[in-house]
Amino acid sequence: MYSSTYNGRQAVEIRIRIRENKRSGRKTVPPSISLMRYYYDAEEKRARQVVIGAVPFWADALPSELESILVDEEKREFFEFVADRNAQMRAAAQRYQLARLAENIAMAVKAVEDGVAPADPSRLWEAMDVLARALDRAGYERPKRERGRPSKADELSADDLLSEWEAMTCEDRLAELPDFSLGSAGRRRTVRRFPAYPYEELVKKAIAPAADLDSSDSEDAGSS
Repeated sequence: MYSSTYNGRQAVEIRIRIRENKRSGRKTVPPSISLMRYYYDAEEKRARQVVIGAVPFWADALPSELESILVDEEKREFFEFVADRNAQMRAAAQRYQLARLAENIAMAVKAVEDGVAPADPSRLWEAMDVLARALDRAGYERPKRERGRPSKADELSADDLLSEWEAMTCEDRLAELPDFSLGSAGRRRTVRRFPAYPYEELVKKAIAPAADLDSSDSEDAGSS
């Protein structure tokens, strides 16, 4: 799959091949994307195709040696690819974090109950207020409670949240989330279409820095 534009003289194309494992059916993004240039050869009276170069799929910038030989249209095409890819990655990360939020809250509750001291308790209260306001503004009203003080047996516990999470399939969790639109803002001069990248690949890339940070934090805690 690819995105292409045409400026009247030559066509610019970014070729993106989504790979699929025939056994597992799992899809992955390619290691790199190819920048292609199509132009009309007046002498030969035929269209020609030239591979300008390749760029790592997750790159945010062009290699200097490649950037120096690209025209503005080709550079713009690359950065629109980057913007669309990053938009898909952000949306995937949002879906992933929202799907796991109740589980993470339950784990935080169990940590506090076990005596683990929060680094900044006031920040947690503020975060819960921010979340409550966001849910309210989005139209997700707080469930109404029956009058009177609820019995201890009726109170939801961290274990209840975890058991509900474990009983849900991945499809169940994702089905409850908003449907993010991943379109890129195209110009009138062209209609471009980038492929939808595999959700797992986007999430893995989006949360990798946080995972690395968590790992280093745990190592520091263990050595102290």
